[in-house]
Amino acid sequence: MAKNVDVTKYRNGNPIPKVTDNGVWAKLTTGAYCYYNNDSVKYAATYGKMYNFYAVADPRGLAPAGWHVASDEEWAALVSMIGGNNNAGCVLKEKGTSHWYPSGNQGSDIVGFKALPGGTRNGDGSFGGFMSNVSFWSSSNANEMSAVNYYLYSEHCRADMQYFIKCGGAAVRCIKN
Repeated sequence: MAKNVDVTKYRNGNPIPKVTDNGVWAKLTTGAYCYYNNDSVKYAATYGKMYNFYAVADPRGLAPAGWHVASDEEWAALVSMIGGNNNAGCVLKEKGTSHWYPSGNQGSDIVGFKALPGGTRNGDGSFGGFMSNVSFWSSSNANEMSAVNYYLYSEHCRADMQYFIKCGGAAVRCIKN
């Protein structure tokens, strides 16, 4: 996908709860979504939604029919194919600095991925990283508390696999089945 997932219902039609309260978000063990800073007017059209890992892993399906959330292995294959961890971030980032902080490590977007720096929602429910990073969930579980996701940064061209707390909020991209 060349755009972040932006749905309010699972594939089966059940609603995904929108959670704005930081304390409630931090304690979730079920799927939820939000907008950066809980501001849909300012962020929805450009950055879409952030989901916690529980929404990604929910068996009702977050991805549209015919698509799936990429696994860690699929993300790693993409990163390897487009230059490895040290270079893939710049290949995936949107070209220019209209959204990313200018850093000298601008994106080329030569593969049409158009990653935008929509930040993250931290495990405590707070927000951070807007214009400086983006985090994408994979469908891969790491352990009881964390799952695998991939970070891109404004200040360098890295694409890093990291473990992120499951109640954190990140963007989601899918690939065709």
